[in-house]
Amino acid sequence: MYKLLLIDDNLKLIQNIRHYLGDKDYFCHLATDAKSGLRILENQLPDLIILDHTMASETGLQLLKKIRSLQYDTPVLFLSGTDNIEHICKVLAEGADDYVTKPFSMQELRARIDKLLVRPPISKGHIEFIQDLQLDQNTLELKRGRTRLPLRKREFELIYYLSKYNNSAVSRSQILSNVWGDKEPFSGTIDVHISNIRRKVKKVFKCDIIKTVHGIGYQIRNGRL
Repeated sequence: MYKLLLIDDNLKLIQNIRHYLGDKDYFCHLATDAKSGLRILENQLPDLIILDHTMASETGLQLLKKIRSLQYDTPVLFLSGTDNIEHICKVLAEGADDYVTKPFSMQELRARIDKLLVRPPISKGHIEFIQDLQLDQNTLELKRGRTRLPLRKREFELIYYLSKYNNSAVSRSQILSNVWGDKEPFSGTIDVHISNIRRKVKKVFKCDIIKTVHGIGYQIRNGRL
C-alpha cells in the first residue's frame, strides 16, 4: 500500500480525496498546515505528496521550496486554482513533478497519482550509457565515476525515454504520450523539465546531454545503448 501525504488547509477537500483513494490501495496522511506537513514527511516518509498552493500559514510554493531544500526527493503533485502559465512554470521549476488545476475530477487525480508512482521498466542490464555518463535505473541517478546526480522521477523518465532513441529526434507528442501518459500537461511542461535537467547536468558534469531539434522535439546527444 502506498503512503500519501495531503497538505492543504481545506480539510474538507483532503478528506474527500482520502475518502476516494482510501478504497484504492492508498493510505493518506492529512496535514492542514506547513509545520504539521513537514513533521509527517519526516516521520512517515510518504511515497507521494499532494500539496495545495493556497494555505493560511505559507503558500504551497514556499513549502515546496522548503521540502526540496531539505533534500527530500518525494514526488510532489501540486494543486492550484490558477492556470497561469508563468505560475505553472515556476512551480515545476521549483521541483513539483506534476500540476493539477482546480476544479479537477477524482478520476484525473487518481490517474496522475498512478503515473507518478509507477517507475519506468527496468532493462536487463539496469544501466544505460549517455556519452560518458551512466544512467542507473535502480538508483535513478546519472553517474560518472564517483560523481552522482540524483534525478527526480519525471526527469529520469524523460532521459530514459530519449535515450532509447539513440541520437534520433523524438517529437513532443511522443514524449507527452509516453512519459506523461494519457493525461496531457500544459504545453510548456516539457521545456521546463528539459531546462531543469540541462541546468543540473551542466552544473555537475559540465556537459549537455539533450539537444533541441527545432520543429521536431529533442534528442539525446551521442547516446549509446
